[in-house]
Amino acid sequence: MAKNDYFDKESEGKKSESKEISLLDSKWDETKKKYKRYMLLAYCTIIVFPLGNLFLILYLNKRKYYLEAKSLRDAGNSYGLLELVKNFYQSFNSSYPQNNLSYIIYSYEQCVYALVDLDNKEIARICYDRLKNPRFLSKTLHLNEIHINALDVLAKRNGYEYNQYLDMFDKETEKDKEKEKKATFGIPISKTYILSKPPQTSKCMISSLPLDFTNDTIVACPFCGSMAEKHLLADWLEEKSTCPVCKKTINIEDCPIVIIKK
Repeated sequence: MAKNDYFDKESEGKKSESKEISLLDSKWDETKKKYKRYMLLAYCTIIVFPLGNLFLILYLNKRKYYLEAKSLRDAGNSYGLLELVKNFYQSFNSSYPQNNLSYIIYSYEQCVYALVDLDNKEIARICYDRLKNPRFLSKTLHLNEIHINALDVLAKRNGYEYNQYLDMFDKETEKDKEKEKKATFGIPISKTYILSKPPQTSKCMISSLPLDFTNDTIVACPFCGSMAEKHLLADWLEEKSTCPVCKKTINIEDCPIVIIKK
């Protein structure tokens, strides 16, 4: 197959019937044009001819992630896309080779844009939360740019200016915090949770690593029951003050210790 055929061949499956401009497809068109220019320049210059092959490999890998996200979008599979987006940060704790980092980020970007195309409401909240509470290297990895692009498109689709859209989320967040404070007052909290055996999927909600109930002190969120090593959750709450799973305001003193008694 000729090299240009990779760019000219349309991907299989029906295109989105939405009247809105597809964020996923428009961003992919930008990427495609950029790599096409790089490759044409490299292949026309004998000295950097091998660089053209490198650009082709990079392009084909990115194309794969675009087509995967497009397939899920066209099938209306919001759940599958959301799972990939929510588990993005766990990728950094897994055994991914470091040189695959750019592909992990690109896959995340495509999934976010596909959810925007589906007008998914949850992705707006995820992008807002991750923009307001950036994690490690968010600026270096251009994650903030992804979240801003997504929120900007969603704002326009809902008839808001970008800053108005963020203000709306700010107000909702403040209301949620007030409700949590009222709900927390007067709730009896047990000091220990006694279980007959560890849960089947007992992973720390901070590190995503398996929990060691024998050697570590394990605590649980009093609202959602998600578990973590006590010292890790204590460090988290010093900065965030909310459960990383259910987002409710908690104190480390309110989190019961989990004990396994057979």
